[in-house]
Amino acid sequence: MSLADELLADFESTEVLDEQTEVLPENIEEIDFRSIKNINNVSKLWDEIQPTLEQVINLKDASNLDHSLVVAANSRIPDIDNEIVLLSKFVQDRYSQRFPDLASLDLTPLDYVKVVAVVGNNLNNIDSDKLEQVLIKSKSIVVLMTAARTDTPPLSAEAWQSIDDACQLVHALDQARDLFVSYVSSKMDLIAPNTSALIGSHAAAQILGVTGGLAALARSPACNLPALGSKRQIGLGFGYTGIRQQGFLYFTPFVQSVPKDYRKQALRIIAAKVSLASRLDLANSDQDGTAGRKMLADAEMRLDKLMKPPGTANVKALPVPEEKKSKRRGGRRFRKFKEQFAMTDVRRAQNRIEFGKPEIELQGAGDESIGLGMLTSEAALKDV
Repeated sequence: MSLADELLADFESTEVLDEQTEVLPENIEEIDFRSIKNINNVSKLWDEIQPTLEQVINLKDASNLDHSLVVAANSRIPDIDNEIVLLSKFVQDRYSQRFPDLASLDLTPLDYVKVVAVVGNNLNNIDSDKLEQVLIKSKSIVVLMTAARTDTPPLSAEAWQSIDDACQLVHALDQARDLFVSYVSSKMDLIAPNTSALIGSHAAAQILGVTGGLAALARSPACNLPALGSKRQIGLGFGYTGIRQQGFLYFTPFVQSVPKDYRKQALRIIAAKVSLASRLDLANSDQDGTAGRKMLADAEMRLDKLMKPPGTANVKALPVPEEKKSKRRGGRRFRKFKEQFAMTDVRRAQNRIEFGKPEIELQGAGDESIGLGMLTSEAALKDV
């Protein structure tokens, strides 16, 4: 059985179990953690990932590939993400008694826990330098100003200790997640060679970790891939222009190597290629990464055509006039032909008016009258 088949079998076998045991983000808001005092009653994942974590630490520099370890490490990445969301809700429910306005800043679960760890229980003594390492400057200023206006009593030592334990556990889980992603990315050339050749092993490992494996990535449409891993922070009160979905694909070398005006097109191109490459890897096609490198070359060629400036219009010079005799419009036959369309003597006399004499008119159809001109004069009749 190939590694892709093992990944698919692992995810399919644990699908029912995950639905029963995992606390999904949609259901976390309904849980009240304020009555829970011990963090061990909330999170049990740290003890479960210890065997896998120790194996990864011991075998991260090994050249051989342990299929079962790669599958286990990759399957733990989404579990850690869900656990961080769960612990963040635990911290938020308890820390809201001390700093209630912090939850209104629209922070990610991991950033919220990091801010709580920096702010602490004393809102009047916040390290602004450490805070700016977690948040952008505009948001850190808002946190400092809001904390200065907050007038709530400090938490008890026991309550703050439970929050601090949860923050430390989130920090440890985040480090374990980074270690799992690093280990899986080091083996990406064997797991998904075409995807790794297209976007790099690190980005491929991150996308596989978020989607839940190679089979889930192959089922995902290309339009959903740019949003994976997007956590761009926006300053409060400020808008922004550009690309909204700045996820894992946005920071790949292919997208970052082009000017900003063309990055949206580059993101769409590489997302479509990643979707195709993941399906090739799932089917065990081109295990040497040839198809992925070919897709990358095609994407670069297509992008070069988009960035190519339009050509200037060539100004054509007028042709050199030919020095030859023009055709003569004369001759007996041509004069006979022109006489058929020439004005008759009767019409010519009708169009003339004799000076000093009134013109004789005939009643035409309706109110119209027809002038006879010089047709009534004797001189004109002689000519006719």
